[in-house]
Amino acid sequence: MTLALLGALIGLGIGYAAFEAVNALSRKVEKAETKRVLRIAGFSDLIIFPVVGYFVVPMLFGGA
Repeated sequence: MTLALLGALIGLGIGYAAFEAVNALSRKVEKAETKRVLRIAGFSDLIIFPVVGYFVVPMLFGGA
């Protein structure tokens, strides 16, 4: 497994944890608009963290 894929998997784990935290917060909010925005932010965490991990981990640890 390459460093890039390892970084993407780690990013996916962190993104999923952030997704769950934001969704837990969105369940407690009363306004519909705020719930929608928090859900969008949670789903964007699932996309952004693995992509960032894919590129950052090889740069930090010397992979090609």
